[in-house]
Amino acid sequence: MVGSIGLTKHQSPCAIILNWWSDLIRMPPSWYALHSMDTNTLAAISSAVAAAFSAAAALLSWRAQVRQVRESVRPELLLSGWIREKDSASGLDAIRFQVLSNVGRGTAKNVVLNAHAMADDGRATYEMSTRTVPSIPEGGHFEINGTILLWWNAVSNLGQGPKSLSLNVRIRFWDSVGVRHDTTVMLCVFEDANMPYGGTLVAPGVGFKHLDVRSESVWWLQLRRRFGKLD
Repeated sequence: MVGSIGLTKHQSPCAIILNWWSDLIRMPPSWYALHSMDTNTLAAISSAVAAAFSAAAALLSWRAQVRQVRESVRPELLLSGWIREKDSASGLDAIRFQVLSNVGRGTAKNVVLNAHAMADDGRATYEMSTRTVPSIPEGGHFEINGTILLWWNAVSNLGQGPKSLSLNVRIRFWDSVGVRHDTTVMLCVFEDANMPYGGTLVAPGVGFKHLDVRSESVWWLQLRRRFGKLD
């Protein structure tokens, strides 16, 4: 083993020393550098490694605390009271929702709701006027009476069956610690209101697909704004 010098039969002391030195210079540089360091250098490296681990542990603890605070004030907004009927003013097919509820743990502020989509030729396939609500407290309900108008003549029929479209209602709001939340209610709407649907129906011919929830903190929004990538 490198570092051990001893006399063996048929070897002179000089030969043993020469063999040891030859083995030493063939060792990887990292091994040689480590074993050639003095005590002060090794102590400094150990101290730096310990400080790095301590900083990492403190960062993880801080992130856990921030996450806990955010979850304790996180609002969750849901739409209910879905109705499908003919709009009396325009004669178009219309989907309505009546109540916006906060089932989360904190107040939702500056709430904005909208829904719209365009066909490839630029015609609207569905649209809702933007609605705003100043705030909804935890456990609160707001009668919003939103109306989404559908233009089926602008929807392409890709198959042999009745027309259908994917409809998204977007809800944006802020919580009390400055985090922005975006909730998208994703629906599947059939032109034929009697069409069967494999999932949950919220109204005739209107099936619930998915609820997409995303959250972004203030510092991340500011960074995206600086680089021009803010929604």
